[in-house]
Amino acid sequence: MDEIEQNNPARALFFKAKSAFALGEVYEANLIIRKALEIEANEEFISLAKDIKREIGLKSLRKAQILLSREQYHESLDEATKALELLEESLEAEEIIAKITVRIKKTKSNRRYIWIAAALFFLIVASMAMLSWSSYSDENDAFKDAEAQMSIAAYQHYLEQYPKGKFSKKAREYIKSIDEQDESLWNSAVNAPSKISLERYLFKMESLGGTHVSSAKLMIDSLDFDAALKENSQEAIKKYMAVHPNGNYLPTAKRLLITMVTPEERNELLVYFNTFYELYANGNHESLMGYFNSVTKRFMNKTDISKADLLVLFNKNQNGYSSENISMDSSTFRVAKELNGNYTIHFTIDANKTKNIGDNSLKGKTKRLGKKFRGEKTTVSYYSNQRVELILTPDKKINSYTVRLLSSVKR
Repeated sequence: MDEIEQNNPARALFFKAKSAFALGEVYEANLIIRKALEIEANEEFISLAKDIKREIGLKSLRKAQILLSREQYHESLDEATKALELLEESLEAEEIIAKITVRIKKTKSNRRYIWIAAALFFLIVASMAMLSWSSYSDENDAFKDAEAQMSIAAYQHYLEQYPKGKFSKKAREYIKSIDEQDESLWNSAVNAPSKISLERYLFKMESLGGTHVSSAKLMIDSLDFDAALKENSQEAIKKYMAVHPNGNYLPTAKRLLITMVTPEERNELLVYFNTFYELYANGNHESLMGYFNSVTKRFMNKTDISKADLLVLFNKNQNGYSSENISMDSSTFRVAKELNGNYTIHFTIDANKTKNIGDNSLKGKTKRLGKKFRGEKTTVSYYSNQRVELILTPDKKINSYTVRLLSSVKR
């Protein structure tokens, strides 16, 4: 080869150009063959130059097609014009130019702008004829853009355009380095998963295109929702919704805002029904009517019962009893809230009633110290343990009230 270079430097350049062309380095091959042609312009050199020129034209055509599919019309027009100039004849390039020209005409409502676009088109054609060999700088610009973004997607985009480009090896090395960093940080984040460790992963890898970014966001979403549930307050649920406006648990969070029963609300209802039973035990039945609508859907075994009928029922149930005490077991107090705002409430109560029975109620005679007495009065107590289930409307009116007797004692 040294002897060839010394005896015929043009042929040495020819072989270098031919080798670069075989390796896909068309732009470098083009520069070398042009130098060879400056020294000697034989048919073999010219033939290789034409092959290189045609390959560059085909690359410009492919690039024009990609840009057209992305609706980057001006850039596609540049590349198609360049391809047409290099290939001298290309139906594909002419079709692209025609499509873009028609599109430009359609988007211009003023004829003056149409002429400007046409003039610009011919100016581009003329310019591209002079700059037909400048494509090499495009690859440099593409790689600089990828380095500026420094993400997996940016380097992959460069490789899609220049799979055998001058910087393809470096681009693949960068992608590999980012992937290794991504896996290392992700393993650290999920080894002992916490919001802080996951946010640290996102801070470092989201802009680089880490492969676990979506998983990290889903895990943070889940952790934040769990924290809101644990706090068990509407403020916590609202905070979750504000931080995750598109979160996976957003529908559940919206339902919870309606159905959540806070500790304060539970205590309020507990006091509400303690007062209810205190009024009933003391015989204040008129006051109890405020707990009901004009018609109650169900009360015990009765349906659609009016306030007047309820008042009669309460008076009848307490008739003849000298005293009554009702106590709620707060530990059994359970409240659930429906989407319509109704409360379903369960609890147990202990009821103690006392009734005085006169001599007319006694059968036989009562013996005391060997003597017989008439007209003696006695007291009978009734104890019962009951399970209550009721439905309360949003405006705190009893809509349904049923009782199941768990145990009872008479003494």
